[in-house]
Amino acid sequence: MFIFYFKKFFFNSCLFFLFFLFVRCSEKIYLKGDEKILFSQNIKGGRDLDKSKLKTFFRQVPNQRILWFPLYTHLYKFGEKRYKRDSLQKKIKKTEFIYTQKKQEVEKKSAKQIKQLLDKQRKETQTIENRYSFNTQENRNDRGNKLLIQKKEKKKKKTEDFYNKKIERVKKQTEDKKNKLSDKQNEKTKNIQAVIKNGNTLMRWGEELAIYQPHFTTITIDRMQQYLYNEGYFNAKVNTEIKTVSHRVFVTYKVEEKKHYTIDSLLYDIPDTSVFSLINAHKKKIERVKKQTE
Repeated sequence: MFIFYFKKFFFNSCLFFLFFLFVRCSEKIYLKGDEKILFSQNIKGGRDLDKSKLKTFFRQVPNQRILWFPLYTHLYKFGEKRYKRDSLQKKIKKTEFIYTQKKQEVEKKSAKQIKQLLDKQRKETQTIENRYSFNTQENRNDRGNKLLIQKKEKKKKKTEDFYNKKIERVKKQTEDKKNKLSDKQNEKTKNIQAVIKNGNTLMRWGEELAIYQPHFTTITIDRMQQYLYNEGYFNAKVNTEIKTVSHRVFVTYKVEEKKHYTIDSLLYDIPDTSVFSLINAHKKKIERVKKQTE
């Protein structure tokens, strides 16, 4: 029994040790040269400050981890291997070519329909012309011929209007089809461009490896100090403590806010009496509102 539990314990220990080694070295395979990973960063000091606000000034953010395992980084790298920018650019051109052909086919079909309608219109017009020219005889009086000519022109006009409406309908349908094809083309192109810009699905699910950049730390310090100055901590200081363990970097921002300066009173020096009276009235109004809210 003892041997059984010992073997089980030994087996589990080996599994844990292998998992620990895998987690520890899993990101290292993506590093080049002297590159290091920003593993963590935190803020010390600033007892009276809102640290969540200070954290918004971090220029770099460490990768998310699940049980110390950088799952999102691996997803990103796995997707990056399958990301081919050139093939995506070719896909855009291919999409443009396909939809240009489809639009040309629609235009050809439309031109054929319009030609058929015009041929029908000419035939019907010719039939009307022949029918009424036969009925217009020399022995008829001028009044009878005039009535027949008016009737003929009226029928010709009616036929022309009928086919013009049909042609306009065909043209409208053609434009609608072309617009739908353009919308589909734009949508597909937009999706491909989004993949070019933001990466494929795995890259969007994952995170790019947070390779430590020292100049980003400097930018973060400058932003924090500017924020503290704006908040009235004119003598505040922000320093960093950087520790490197193997290929990982741990950054700690040490904040010394020191004395907090606030506005005690405001004095107005305005020579123009009309402007001064306006400001004074506004000032009294603000004071009255404050008293009401207290």
